[in-house]
Formats: sequence, C-alpha cells, structure tokens
Amino acid sequence: MKNSTIHKSETSLGTLAYYDIGKGQPVVLLHGFPDNPLTFTHLVKVLNQEGFRCIVPYMPGYGDSSLPLKKDGLFKSAEASMLGIGKMINEFLSDFLPDERIHIIGHDWGSLVAQVVVALNDENSQASYQIDRSVFYAVPPIAYFFRNTSFKQLVRSRYMYYFQGFGVAQTIRKQNLAYIKELWQRWSPWTPEELEQQIQLKETLSTLSEEGCLENGMAYYRFLLNPFYTIQGSSIIQQSKLLFKKRSRPCLLLTGEKDECIGAEMFNGSEALYPHEDTQLIVLKNLGHFAHLEDPDSVNAIITDFIQVRVQQNLGSPASV
Repeated sequence: MKNSTIHKSETSLGTLAYYDIGKGQPVVLLHGFPDNPLTFTHLVKVLNQEGFRCIVPYMPGYGDSSLPLKKDGLFKSAEASMLGIGKMINEFLSDFLPDERIHIIGHDWGSLVAQVVVALNDENSQASYQIDRSVFYAVPPIAYFFRNTSFKQLVRSRYMYYFQGFGVAQTIRKQNLAYIKELWQRWSPWTPEELEQQIQLKETLSTLSEEGCLENGMAYYRFLLNPFYTIQGSSIIQQSKLLFKKRSRPCLLLTGEKDECIGAEMFNGSEALYPHEDTQLIVLKNLGHFAHLEDPDSVNAIITDFIQVRVQQNLGSPASV
C-alpha cells in the first residue's frame, strides 16, 4: 500500500489526498490520531482479495489533505470540528463515488467522522451515494461516550486536556515525538520490544513530523473540547442533532478489551443507537486500541465477515472474541 499512488481531490472545503486500491464495491477507511492511512495496510490487502475497492484518505490536516475551510462572510478560516471534517469527506464521496453503494470503516477519530458521514448520508434522501454497512472501531458513538463517561475514562483522556495547552505541539516535536510513542505504548498491551518493531508507529511518526501535521491532528481535540474553538467550528447544534439520533443502519461496533485510550465499557449500550438486526458490539479479548495491528488476522476477519454479511448470529450482546 505504501508504494501505491496518492491521488488528490479538490472539494469546496479543501484538498483531500487518498489511496484508491483494488476493484469492486468501495470500502472507505478513515484513520485516527496519532496514525495515518497506512495503518490499514493489512486490512486493505484482505479486502482487495475479497473483491473490494479501498478508498483510504489522509484525514483532513494530514499529509497533503488540508483542514476544511469555513466561510464566514468574506473571511475563511480552517476548522477541525467533527461536522466540518465530516462534510468534507461527505462531499468528496458524493463527487467521487456517485451512484455507488459503499461501506465505511473508521478507527479512533475516523470512527467519529464516519459517524458524521453516516448521519449526513442518512439525512439526505437525494444523496449521490449510499452507505450499506459501517464499522465504528475504538471510539463509540459519541452519545454513548458522554453517557458512559466515568472518572476512570477522564483519567485515560488526560492527553486530550494536554493538547489544549499553548505550545504543546512544539514541545512534543522538540522531544522527538516521544509523547506520541508514549500514547501508543499506553493504549495497547504490547511490550516495549513489540512496540519498537511496529512499522506503523514509524510511519506515523514520519507523518506527524511533517510541517503543521501535529498541530492539525491536535486541532481535532481543540474543536471538540475548547469552547473558544468550538464556537468557530461548524454548528454544534447541527452536529449534536446528527450524532444523537437513532439510525436503523447495520453497524459493527469494535473495541479492545484492554484499550487504555477509550475503555471498552464506554461502548456499553451503544448498539441501541443503530437499531438493526445485524448491528452488534464485539469486545476483542486481550487487545487494545490498535487491535488491527496487534492481531491483524483476527480483527480483519471480523470486519470482512461483517461487510460481506457473514456475521455470526447469536454471539450475544456484546460478543467477545
């Protein structure tokens, strides 16, 4: 995947860089932070072998993808709200995949943005593309994140508050991105030796070393939590209405039992937001935030089975594998 061509598409909100690999029904894969599209290398290979075409963007603000521009009268400013980023991805898909039925997979921040894209698609009866199946992985539906938040989760999320500080990106960069390595180590149960062998961590550090990329990735958290930024982003009211509404769409919710970024308990009850007979929550035993890198064969099989409508029935709710 790394040596595949990186394409670029111009939307009204900015530029989106992406990989387009394989042929067949499109599957859109959205990465999170701190990460980049190459995190899906193993999964893309499996999906291609199963006859799917994979569209894998650099999320807005990463690589050659720009943050979306918000117009306010004569002025334009970059923003990183969930809704703003979701609208940019939605416009890209509308123009790039007209008349297609697609699947969408999101990990970490990609999960939140995928939730927005699904909502925008569901609300638009005239949408040029249709989403069949969704996979929200490592971050639950935002409504249940707020509902299930605990003191333990607030402690896990301390990195989000750290990112609100002035000059934090410069500090992290001066320390050779050691804090990013610390997050990867904390969030998944691998040993220091196993982490050191993770090629994807090296790819991620390379991406975040690019000018402005770390700041852009951290901006997602500022537009999520900091009122000064939140009021500058796309409508928080519209965003909330989109994300808190039940939608009868088949959805696979995936979380690692040992995820120390977003605890597995944060997914409790979240199936209710996507009432459909094929919707299910699976807790991945002994795996963490980067489960698709820790045990790619098992995780990729679960995802591929779901979008191929081969999900095992009667696994229980939630299931554990």
